[in-house]
Amino acid sequence: MKKYLAFLLAMICCLGCFAACGGNEPAETTTTAKPVEDTTPASTLADAVAYLQTLYKDAPVSTPHSYDMPAKVMIGATQFTVTWKVSIEAIKVVESSKTGFWTITIPENRGETAQDYVLTAVVKDASGKTQEISFNRVLPAGSNSGSSELDTTKQYKLFTIQMNKAKVFYATAETDDGKFIKTTENSADALLFNVEKSGDGFKLYFEKDGAKNYLYAYTQ
Repeated sequence: MKKYLAFLLAMICCLGCFAACGGNEPAETTTTAKPVEDTTPASTLADAVAYLQTLYKDAPVSTPHSYDMPAKVMIGATQFTVTWKVSIEAIKVVESSKTGFWTITIPENRGETAQDYVLTAVVKDASGKTQEISFNRVLPAGSNSGSSELDTTKQYKLFTIQMNKAKVFYATAETDDGKFIKTTENSADALLFNVEKSGDGFKLYFEKDGAKNYLYAYTQ
């Protein structure tokens, strides 16, 4: 009888051990990765307009020559399209030969009086919403003669244009070691060149210290 009880107790202890082992197994758990939230604020039309204002607020008011303006702007990763319009018919807006730009075409033959005009950018976002920004510009006076001849009785200003910002740089009376003519953005400080007939063409010169300083062009 004692052997039987000892055997029964041993069986109960074994069963208890198995039960204990089974109950201590860790429960399976799963974790889900949370997406990283982009806290960067989306660019708006106002941002694009402010960017254009920064680019062109100091551009020359007088526009004696055709110039390019952007067809789009990027603010961060957001793209905005830009179209342009002009308040007078004499100036046209056409697609530029350069990708991503419009050309504001200034007529070669102009009236004897300067004419004010407004250049307006129409900025559009991906949803189709638009916002405008305007710049006051001047179409300078010019000749309506249509002649390609230079008048030897008149004086001329020489200028070059930085196309990406529509900035105009005029030649001045100052030189760099007497070799290169310096430039200025102030048209009032521009050097006036005289004209002489030379064969089938012309020579331009300015006077300094009583001597004529010529500009020469050579053909190959």
